[in-house]
Amino acid sequence: MKIFDGWALVSDLDGTLLYDSQLVPGNKEAIDRFEADGGKFIMATGRSVAKAKQFAKTLECRYPSVVYNGAAVYDYSTERFLWTCTYQKTEVLSFFEKISKEFPKVGFVVHGREKLWVAKETEMSVEYALEETDELICADFCDIEDEWFKVLAVAPHDEIVRFSQYAEKYLPERLRATRSDSNYCEFLDKKVNKFFATSRILDMLSISLDKSCGIGDYYNDLELICETAVGACPASAPQGVRDRAPNVVAPCKDGDVADFVDLIEKRINKNLL
Repeated sequence: MKIFDGWALVSDLDGTLLYDSQLVPGNKEAIDRFEADGGKFIMATGRSVAKAKQFAKTLECRYPSVVYNGAAVYDYSTERFLWTCTYQKTEVLSFFEKISKEFPKVGFVVHGREKLWVAKETEMSVEYALEETDELICADFCDIEDEWFKVLAVAPHDEIVRFSQYAEKYLPERLRATRSDSNYCEFLDKKVNKFFATSRILDMLSISLDKSCGIGDYYNDLELICETAVGACPASAPQGVRDRAPNVVAPCKDGDVADFVDLIEKRINKNLL
């Protein structure tokens, strides 16, 4: 029997596996070792299907991935969605029209099933959209297709903090808000988070929760970090995340995932897991 038989390692991308959008040396080797010793690696990202695709290939993701911060589970090997949790435009339209008017400096991008739309143009929202797709589509909220995976609000840090605090007061019953970056606030179905989607994958792979490991670096990763059997964040995570994480490993740029795999192996060897 191999040491990681029956175990799943679930990792965020940006700020965890990746530093400045580049794969950190040592992290890929640690994932390969984890899988060679019987484990299963699962990618869990806030990125869209398209934007995460290159890393799914680089990381050789053989199992379904969490995308859109948990709004969907996608299988890159078959190029299809296995599970989704979306909301309808009609349920949230008035909310987004209101907060968009209240904060003219905040840009908005809506992610649908096949494409995305810039619902309010700012330099930052257009830049984000062009990183995601070659086809820039701008449209008012009311003119976008009905099924939404998530809405991303983007602005400089001080403005997005003020915006997030305001938006929380007026959130419709259907939504939850989460901070996924210092300049981002994302709106998802109220049930959705990375752990919620991860639990679907664990069921698909017949992996028990007590053999799940989760690592991430930001507030949108907290459910994954805190609800898996073994959770951790890198030392480079914000203080608010480090305060809640069960374990803190090396900073991202120093190979946090490799350090996490070492921690898991040591605890298994000591019969602590």
